[in-house]
Amino acid sequence: RVKVEQCAQAVLDARTVYQGASLADLYDPDNEWLYPKLSQAHRALDKAVEEAYGVNFGGDEQKIVAHLFELYETKMRELRQT
Repeated sequence: RVKVEQCAQAVLDARTVYQGASLADLYDPDNEWLYPKLSQAHRALDKAVEEAYGVNFGGDEQKIVAHLFELYETKMRELRQT
């Protein structure tokens, strides 16, 4: 958990390096090369999340997010049944 929190903070800190850039600019896949610190921070966060949840999706953010939402949905179903 601590590692994920640290990596998430690093993402937020990296965003401040690129003041003036919109979120649309920062997260446009075609612009990734313009924001190397942010890209690096996101890769570290992806790795930390994968390690925390014991999965390896090779840093594929779509797979990571899908997995997290599946876990969330499972937990919500369990809570509704109690």
